Amino acid sequence: MAEEFAEVRRNITAFLMSLRQSVDRPFRGRAPAVDEQRERFMRTMMIVEEARIRFNIYTRYREEPTRGEWDAARKELLAFVDTFTNAGFVEPDVYDRPFIFRPMIPRDRERPSVFMEMFTDRENRLPVSEALVIFRNYIEDAGSGLVETQGSLSLEDLDRIVPRQQVAPVQFDIVDGRIIVASRVPKSPIGN
Repeated sequence: MAEEFAEVRRNITAFLMSLRQSVDRPFRGRAPAVDEQRERFMRTMMIVEEARIRFNIYTRYREEPTRGEWDAARKELLAFVDTFTNAGFVEPDVYDRPFIFRPMIPRDRERPSVFMEMFTDRENRLPVSEALVIFRNYIEDAGSGLVETQGSLSLEDLDRIVPRQQVAPVQFDIVDGRIIVASRVPKSPIGN
């Protein structure tokens, strides 16, 4: 999968927001009546929200993450899915509820990504349990093909990508991992 990280971020964020809404749906406008049920509901909502917050922190919202940051975020998301699916405090009926996918951005509603399209069939909505399996598979695959951007290039890559300068008022070299101004006389006079 070769997709921009911005799309991966939108997919993950939309999924987590939709999961939160799918869990919350029976209780809109009212809290669970029984104290134990209310506590279970609150813990379930908190782990979903914690996953969303951790994801945004690990990936430095609106910036391209480094490979290490993405790997850490991915591990957190996989741990979240494992916790959610195996947690004793999540009400068992949550897994059977229909997963209602609600992209937040109008562009995603008008032109959903391939990942988002898996959840848009209103006639055959997937249960939360199946949506979590799809999400887990997506997270496992997402990191392998992210398009590298200039933000993730090293100085060694710069020397390989930028062509050697021939004639210029100022020339640069890479020395000890730093860009420095080269002190050499141009081959041809400039301005004559």
